[in-house]
Amino acid sequence: MPEMRHLMPEEIRLHGEVAARLQRAADNMHSWIGTRSGPTLIGDTADYGWGADFQGRWTESMAILSRSVDVPVPDLQRIADGMLGHQRRDGSFHTTLHTMVQNGNSRALAALVEMYRLGRDRKYLRAAEKLAGWYDRNFRKDRDASSWLTMALEAIVELWKETGKPQHLALARRFAQFTRRQCERGFPEHTHAHSVALSVRGLLAYIIASGDRRCLPLVVRTWESMQEETVWVTGGLPEVFTNSIEADEPCGTADWLTISLQLWQLTAKERYIAAAEKTLLNHLWFNQLPNGGFSSTSNIEQGFRGLEAWWCCSMHAPLGIEKLTRYACTYSARVIQVNLFLPADMTIPLREDLAVRIEQRTDLPRDTHTRLTISPEREAAFALRIRVPAWADAAQVTLNGKREPGGERDGYLVLRRRWRTGDVVDVDFRMRMTAVADVQGSHDRWMEAPVVIDGVACKAKRIAVTWGPLVLAVFRPLHGNDLTWVYRGGYNEVLDAGGMTGSTGSCRNYVGLNGTIYSDDAGNKSLLGPIKITTSPKGVRLTWKEALGGEGLAELHYEVRVLPGLPLRIEDRETLVIKARAKRPVRVESLLLAGTRFTERSEQYHDTYKRIWKYEYPPVQIASAGGRRRAIRDGNVVATNGRLEMGNGIFDVRVDYDGDARRVIELRRDDWAGVYFAPAGKASRRLTKRTTWTVRRRLQFSCEDYAERTFMPSEWTHGLMTQPINTA
Repeated sequence: MPEMRHLMPEEIRLHGEVAARLQRAADNMHSWIGTRSGPTLIGDTADYGWGADFQGRWTESMAILSRSVDVPVPDLQRIADGMLGHQRRDGSFHTTLHTMVQNGNSRALAALVEMYRLGRDRKYLRAAEKLAGWYDRNFRKDRDASSWLTMALEAIVELWKETGKPQHLALARRFAQFTRRQCERGFPEHTHAHSVALSVRGLLAYIIASGDRRCLPLVVRTWESMQEETVWVTGGLPEVFTNSIEADEPCGTADWLTISLQLWQLTAKERYIAAAEKTLLNHLWFNQLPNGGFSSTSNIEQGFRGLEAWWCCSMHAPLGIEKLTRYACTYSARVIQVNLFLPADMTIPLREDLAVRIEQRTDLPRDTHTRLTISPEREAAFALRIRVPAWADAAQVTLNGKREPGGERDGYLVLRRRWRTGDVVDVDFRMRMTAVADVQGSHDRWMEAPVVIDGVACKAKRIAVTWGPLVLAVFRPLHGNDLTWVYRGGYNEVLDAGGMTGSTGSCRNYVGLNGTIYSDDAGNKSLLGPIKITTSPKGVRLTWKEALGGEGLAELHYEVRVLPGLPLRIEDRETLVIKARAKRPVRVESLLLAGTRFTERSEQYHDTYKRIWKYEYPPVQIASAGGRRRAIRDGNVVATNGRLEMGNGIFDVRVDYDGDARRVIELRRDDWAGVYFAPAGKASRRLTKRTTWTVRRRLQFSCEDYAERTFMPSEWTHGLMTQPINTA
């Protein structure tokens, strides 16, 4: 296969969700002009501890996005020129030299190169060369090397691509060696993930631009290590390496996406483009807030998003998304590859005398279909290769309405013919259902849970159920297998998960036997055998058992099935077996099973900043089917006909139930509210024989447009997130 070229921004016009999200991100950044302070877009960069980091990130991001979405270029130039006025005589944008300034200067260098590309104004190129000279003079020895320094490598490579000057190539080569040695040593705990990932991005940019592939095996091993030790099942990165679950940072997550794309460009291996796709569709979409900014300190362990990190992530995260769009199609002189399924119009300069327009219309991955309209300037022969992702079991292709056998090769459907204007290719994918476990995270005292996926035993702190590239649900085996992630169109939130630090734990049921209440938050239930998971085209099935009390007093048996498709549907069956007999009677004081809970207050501990992050959610409301919603009242018995509707202003769930559900009881606590099913007819009874109760539920979750019905209170400000840990 000849070398494939990716699209340039001017060769692709985005539509649909990707276009809307990028535009919203740009609009959010533009709204900061004249409103942000500490840091500010117009102040002296030497007055900010991170130097030109804020102004550089803003300028770099807006310059790149201006080629894809609507950006007021005069305002961009005004901010860029203002930043340029703060450059010192030595080339730096600060008066001191430390790691934070290295970071800030790296973003200034990237911004200057992108501003030069935007309008070919040589004042930006001269300033970039001057800043490169500052790097060249000050950082020549190995002892200088750190990930904060080598964040500049990618920008240095981009500068060399513009100037072609030997001194810029030599500087890029030296910084590539610094980064290579970092990868060889490995990255210790509590290393800043964004600085590491951006440095690795730079090393890959150097490999691609220079053609020197000697470091490629090392970068592949680094990627594999990050994937195994750090990346979450949703494709996101924590703020610190290597094994932390404290909180994420979309800057690092966007870098991880870009690293995966670069490795795919160099190797053409499916695993890399699939990783980039997973990161975008799950974790980065989850991170974006309704105003277009991106949240930091989000946490899949509890399923909530944090505050907007406007000082970095709102500017850097969109760059990973924009980078991915360039790989929607790649091409050589006789081949066009469709790699990603984004609604877009693409004009591909296939040969000097031939351009091909491709219109892709799709709602993948929420749907299973994509349509490609092929329009060459004139009738022409070439091969059209359409990726069949690993997340699809099969693909069916029609050409101009007729079934096309199209052979598959190296993960692509291949159609070879003479193409005419208006030829239409339709592809329908059969999405695969999978389950994936991970053990990422240092916060929990447990190291593993016994889990068996399709007969293979594995460790697990989280179990992700996927449909195609989407993570539909995430369960926590060590917390009663509660549900912390529910896919609902990009805003994926907590259902019944409790907090990590200081708050009430999750609780699926409360069973009172012989004077003791057995519950997940009391920690007096124990797992019997493994959690068994089986996957099939019909869904993913999880089964497990828990023991209540010693000497075989009682057991809870669970069966949960996550069904394919959207909106997300989960079938749940919970069976309580009381092992009573005449010689060993069991007194049942209370039975509350199959709780459906919404968090109303969450918190987490951030072990880098030594803070507790707190989040308040709207109150939960409930209604019987077709009834009017009202607030949940503790201890209230719900009159219902077998269907409930619950919601909190963020998302809704419909609960259909049957079996031994004699009563529906509302519960409210400090941190959550929900409903439980009571199968026993009496509050208290004495059993002298084995007795079984079963409750069955069918849950269906709302799936909205990402910007609809979302919740972000005005109190979610930087000042709110400053409550210190009580270390006494």
